[in-house]
Amino acid sequence: MKNLYVYVFIILFFILGFYLFKHRKKPVQISELKNMHFSYSTSVMMNASVSYDLRYESSEYIATIKPNLVADNEAISVKISRDEVLMIEEVLKKYEVSKWDGFNQSDNNVLDGNSFSFSAELVSGERIGASGYMKYPKNYGEVKVKLDEIFMKFYKK
Repeated sequence: MKNLYVYVFIILFFILGFYLFKHRKKPVQISELKNMHFSYSTSVMMNASVSYDLRYESSEYIATIKPNLVADNEAISVKISRDEVLMIEEVLKKYEVSKWDGFNQSDNNVLDGNSFSFSAELVSGERIGASGYMKYPKNYGEVKVKLDEIFMKFYKK
């Protein structure tokens, strides 16, 4: 009888493993961005946030940039080239941002903390979405620094 339980357990273990393997979510391959949004707060002061939006419309890429301590209505929009979009895609690939998809964590013990939001849509229709409050996905700091560098170059054009 004891052997029967062991065999049943082993069979159930393999069935569950096969099911989970077959239905696991594959990471999105980042290429050909259609839209992207990345924003984060920097403090609780007025306008203390950064926001970067990228959209593809009428065969052009438009970046909208709102730097820290600048009012939302003072954000600027600039046309950028496909090569410049490739720089953004390379950052997202290098730091495996596709693995952020579904990240939604908060540290509820922090009252005045910082938050972030990320979303991307590819030409293929695939989407990535992540957000957090005082909790961040792997490589978040590196991605934030690199996107700041890229988008602020656009801002200073």
